[in-house]
Amino acid sequence: MPNTELAVFTHLAAQDRHYHKVGTEIYMVMSGTMLIEARGVNYHLAAGDMLVVNPGTVHEVMPSGTEFMSCVVTVKCKGKKDKVTVPPGVTVPLESWFRKRWRMITLGWVLWLSLGPCSSF
Repeated sequence: MPNTELAVFTHLAAQDRHYHKVGTEIYMVMSGTMLIEARGVNYHLAAGDMLVVNPGTVHEVMPSGTEFMSCVVTVKCKGKKDKVTVPPGVTVPLESWFRKRWRMITLGWVLWLSLGPCSSF
């Protein structure tokens, strides 16, 4: 299938917190139990369980102290340019995170310009 990737990994593989702009990931646990966090919610998956991670969903396979083997299929994969790594604690895509903060900063400046600087300190 074009634009599709398949990877098999274990608890020993290095993981990072990320999301995909376009790609959908389907995680399937083949053996053991795996912990994956998506948008701040922890999912404990056992052998035979599957989890679909839609585009724009920040997620990370977390260390849980258990052994597992898992398979991930990425559909509509655009390669490395589709994957965006995010810092710990971020649960929404960075574009949304920055857009929200930019709006807050802009609103602050508009208020400051309309009300004037506070000189009563």
